[in-house]
Amino acid sequence: MGEQCLSLTLFTANIRLLKKLNYKKDYSGPYHGYDGFAIFARDMDLALNSPTWSLIGAPWNEKAQAKKAEAKAKAAV
Repeated sequence: MGEQCLSLTLFTANIRLLKKLNYKKDYSGPYHGYDGFAIFARDMDLALNSPTWSLIGAPWNEKAQAKKAEAKAKAAV
């Protein structure tokens, strides 16, 4: 019974915390009208030129490298 009360208390505390958080901080809209297009263009520029993209690799690059390694292995045999 004590564990259930503790988990319910933690769950309730987490829900209250999540309600306080604003999870839409990346949205700077509205995107309607001429001014909205400028806002949309700025947001797209920030998203596409984000330095976080250098932290991940593209899956098609990994597949191409695997095929090259496989071809080299076959040629060496």
